[in-house]
Amino acid sequence: SAALPHVTDRDSLVTTNAVFTTLGGAAAIGGVGIAAAARLVVGSDDAGAAQTMLLGAALTLVAAALAHGFPARSLGPDAVGMPSAQAAPPPLALAWRRGLMVITRTPSVAEVLGAIGAHRWVFGMNSQVLLVLANHAGVSSGLRRYLLLVGAAAAGALIAAVTTPVLALFTPRRRILALALTIAIGAQLILLSFDLNAVTAAVVVLGWAGQTVKLCGDVAMQLDVPDNQRGEVFAIQD
Repeated sequence: SAALPHVTDRDSLVTTNAVFTTLGGAAAIGGVGIAAAARLVVGSDDAGAAQTMLLGAALTLVAAALAHGFPARSLGPDAVGMPSAQAAPPPLALAWRRGLMVITRTPSVAEVLGAIGAHRWVFGMNSQVLLVLANHAGVSSGLRRYLLLVGAAAAGALIAAVTTPVLALFTPRRRILALALTIAIGAQLILLSFDLNAVTAAVVVLGWAGQTVKLCGDVAMQLDVPDNQRGEVFAIQD
């Protein structure tokens, strides 16, 4: 995310972020599928688990080799404003302090990080409650219901990947944030019904709201934070 401004133009950032995030989710699901298929081939005992993990390590090395193909600093950070292109990276505590200073003096970034934090705090509590409810529903039926809700959240995120770039053409980021969080409050109230159909619909909306807020946050940090400190701000967001 911090490197994305180096590979696309400014006007395409919202759309590129949406595609980038969606591809990331699809890749994660693909990885799960590869692991599941490997387990069918090598078995589910300890030896099979070790071979499946070995396959994951091999694929990670392939990804690292592909990433190594980018020329030095082609993905940033730019050397402008840094002591030298070969300067040692700052210690972790200093990097976090610098990132926090950038956030405090950049209102657009502070606002969006507050929105992301608020949504994820509530989303985490919802996940805990739904896990407990799924557990009480029984092992088999509970797992199916929980996977249904995970899929609903993923569907909402996919919808956001389409709607957020469209909204960004006509509406400032601050209004998109307010709209998404307001709708999310309504979805949160629907969860109190504890009706499976209503809860599933509400989770789709919450997934949409979370992804909309996240996409707005990514763009704010990519546009409003200096390139040589953008990675530090993204680290704080994570």
